[in-house]
Amino acid sequence: MFVFYLSNVSAFDVEHNAGYALSKSVEGSDLIVRGTVTGLDGVWRELKYAANCTTDVTIMVEDLIKGTPNEDKNKIKFMVEGGTCIDPQGEWTRLTVSSVPEFKIGEQVLIFLAECTGRYCADFPYNKLVLWRGIYGKTTITETTENISWLYLVSETDASAVKDISLPLDLTINMCKAAVKDMDAVVIFEKNIKDEIRDNPDSTVDLSPLLLKNLKRDVKAVLEKKEEPEAKEQD
Repeated sequence: MFVFYLSNVSAFDVEHNAGYALSKSVEGSDLIVRGTVTGLDGVWRELKYAANCTTDVTIMVEDLIKGTPNEDKNKIKFMVEGGTCIDPQGEWTRLTVSSVPEFKIGEQVLIFLAECTGRYCADFPYNKLVLWRGIYGKTTITETTENISWLYLVSETDASAVKDISLPLDLTINMCKAAVKDMDAVVIFEKNIKDEIRDNPDSTVDLSPLLLKNLKRDVKAVLEKKEEPEAKEQD
């Protein structure tokens, strides 16, 4: 049996959230990791408000960027709707969900997870961790991946003013880590990006070598900045 399923995350939600910058992805996520997909297990669940055919995704963590895995710090597990599973009648069911990305064993990924709230996910496993903004919660990294594409909304009044820019993979990872440490600083970095690309007529924009050089320098400074000790209260 093959079923195509449109989940509760509507096309409007996904399209609207495509304008979110890297800092918004970090801010909205509770757990961010870079790692390798090591397990894909189809599970039929009696969920009240979501698809019953689900897949448990296991990621071996290679770089923990934000948050703390609940049980094993070396791996994380979360559920996505859809996949291949056996229904209560013993029949194989293949379910495709429009807002859920495809996973493959052995692929390296950058994953953004957030705790789902509300009745829709009240009975979700793994502390209700789900992909942040559906398909935007996963980025596949291959041996040839040099850049990660991000969509930036460059106008506060025009929701269609979206620019697709590429950041080097290592800079993307470091910017995520910097945003965890100092979100305000990264927001300023992204303002500099928007200022440069705002008037570019193309929808896909390459950043100038000078801006990339400055970004790498400034992000490195944030990561190397030592935390100031908290002042002790005087009696």
